[in-house]
Amino acid sequence: MPLTGSDICKFICAVILPPLGVFLEVGCGADLLINIVLTIFGYIPGIIHAIYIIVTRPFSVMMSLRTAARSFEAHPFQRLSLTQKPAKADWNGDFKRVGKQAVLFFPGIAMLLGWPLAAARVLDGHV
Repeated sequence: MPLTGSDICKFICAVILPPLGVFLEVGCGADLLINIVLTIFGYIPGIIHAIYIIVTRPFSVMMSLRTAARSFEAHPFQRLSLTQKPAKADWNGDFKRVGKQAVLFFPGIAMLLGWPLAAARVLDGHV
């Protein structure tokens, strides 16, 4: 199994705190408990066990999370089927959405940018 960029981070965690490297690789389980016990009995056995787990383990929690996150992305070359037609533009809905946002944003931006002018008028130019 080739090493990835996240494996380097796991190696660094395994040297600093061995149970953390094992947790990032396999999650909570027997391997984590074994590593905690080894780290309590001796720091070096904990590091050796953590590196062994990272190098030999085919399953990784980080890899499964990355795969799950990638499954939510749309494929960049995904096409519509031949029977499916693209949706028509909804200009009315877009105009309503932009109008609602403008009603909220324009007064806020005016207050944010216009307070020095308002302060100068209220304080008769003694700002």
